[in-house]
Amino acid sequence: MAADGETAYLACEGDHQTPGTVVRVALSTLAVVSVTPAGVFPDMAGVVP
Repeated sequence: MAADGETAYLACEGDHQTPGTVVRVALSTLAVVSVTPAGVFPDMAGVVP
C-alpha cells in the first residue's frame, strides 16, 4: 500500500519459468494502473520513499 492510501502494489509470482510482475492498482476503481516485470518467481519487494 502506498503512503497516499490510494494505491496498492501486488507482487504476482510467475510460474518458475516466466517472469513475475508487480502490479499497481488504484484502490478507488480497482483499475490496474501499471504492470512491471519483476524477474522469475519474485519472493520479496522493498519500497524506497
